[in-house]
Amino acid sequence: MKRASWILPLAGAAVVGVRRAGPGLSGDKFPLGAVVDKGLTGRGAQMRGQRYIPMLPERMAAGELTTAHLATPTLPREQAPKAYGMFKHKTDGCVRAVIRPTS
Repeated sequence: MKRASWILPLAGAAVVGVRRAGPGLSGDKFPLGAVVDKGLTGRGAQMRGQRYIPMLPERMAAGELTTAHLATPTLPREQAPKAYGMFKHKTDGCVRAVIRPTS
């Protein structure tokens, strides 16, 4: 199994950036001791994308699935700061802002 070389340094930096809870272990390449010291919990999951994603376009074309509720405003690139503010403060029912590139 091939691992991406950027995962361990990124995860290590994330662990180091969290406040410590008490004394603990020392780590090697990955700061496992810091994870234990800080009482962190890691979770992961997998999605069966290869099984479900191919049928999604067909169901959308048939009108069985809609995505309009996921993009609640669509703004031009010039109004990107406004879009980010709407998303941050959840104004106007903003669930996810879509920023259109200008041509």
